[in-house]
Amino acid sequence: MSQSEKDSKIQLFVSMAPPFLGAGKALQTALGGDPDFVIYGDLGLHLAGQRPIVETHGTMMDLLPSFTMHLYKDQPWLNEILQRSQYETKYDPTTPDGQAFWQKYQQDSSLFFKFFPTPLKKCVSGFTGRREGCFMFIYDALNQNLTSILGKDYGFDYESIMKVLETYSMKTKFYEEYAELRNQSGISWLTNPGVSVALVYYSHLQTPAKLSYNSDPRQMTQDNSYYFPENILETAGDSTVPNYSSLLAGFKWAFEFDQKTQQSAKPVKILEVCSTENTKKPFYDTNFTDQRNDIRYNEYIGVPCECQPKSGKTTDGGDCEHATLVRDQGFLDYLGFMVASNETNPTFKNAAFVNMTEDQIENIVSKCPQLTDPIEESVPHLPFQVSE
Repeated sequence: MSQSEKDSKIQLFVSMAPPFLGAGKALQTALGGDPDFVIYGDLGLHLAGQRPIVETHGTMMDLLPSFTMHLYKDQPWLNEILQRSQYETKYDPTTPDGQAFWQKYQQDSSLFFKFFPTPLKKCVSGFTGRREGCFMFIYDALNQNLTSILGKDYGFDYESIMKVLETYSMKTKFYEEYAELRNQSGISWLTNPGVSVALVYYSHLQTPAKLSYNSDPRQMTQDNSYYFPENILETAGDSTVPNYSSLLAGFKWAFEFDQKTQQSAKPVKILEVCSTENTKKPFYDTNFTDQRNDIRYNEYIGVPCECQPKSGKTTDGGDCEHATLVRDQGFLDYLGFMVASNETNPTFKNAAFVNMTEDQIENIVSKCPQLTDPIEESVPHLPFQVSE
């Protein structure tokens, strides 16, 4: 699609809990099966039934962890994010030293991502698996490991991922398919979409980051038995997709817009669901009454969620996770503000129904079977008798 087509046809790209950099859960599935298929003991879907699903599931390649951070390891925007990640671990905002550091940090005019609040503010509170405050919680996939198998560590670099898939995955050809997809233009490079973006995510649940196996996964699954990692190192996310996978693309595109390094780059809004910081309404940065509203700058926005803990209460927030984001009523309510852009159809006045008389409309309604026929009459008769 050309840039002119994007400008005229796409108002906003809303990306919900996107696994742009893949997820550790997908690697776990590729190596030893998905534990979500196991209900209890031998109950559930056996690995023999899951294996063909995994081996033929085309999107598996999209979901496997990516080596993207290694592609941008020398870029200043990524360096700032990883530096902040270290600061978030080192400087506790609830201590005097931490408060002094973050106050100085937020005054640094050289920062690229000043729009993302510092831990001095409380973005999310009341969740047992997440620290209070405004944290990026970016797992350092540049310097940390993806997995450990038989005592050997494998990083997030391309060669290590390929070695793991070639040697230990259930499907021996996984690494070839992974190489074919991930080397395609745009997939791993997080190519700027050239449209305004709203990136939506949870951050209050612990999410797999590094998997550790004491035995060879391929050998352990040869008899169609599940084999799960003995240890899982977790990071912040939505229980499936970690923050670094959802957010890194948004930060890259926000940098490209702000620094004008990509001519087609547009603003990015980062929406953290279950956050109470900057709960902005309306969503758009303009408030026109006679033309389409739009977004003009990068911004962090907090969005309510269904499992928001009441004041003084705590919760694990388990009901608000990756799979439920699409039906989280708090987000769906806010989505109403996002779609209300005040845009009108330029050809609306020429539409046939606009020029119809009331008699013509009533005539159509009276003859429309979907509106007039009783439900029971529209149900087809069965060609056989159902006995009670």
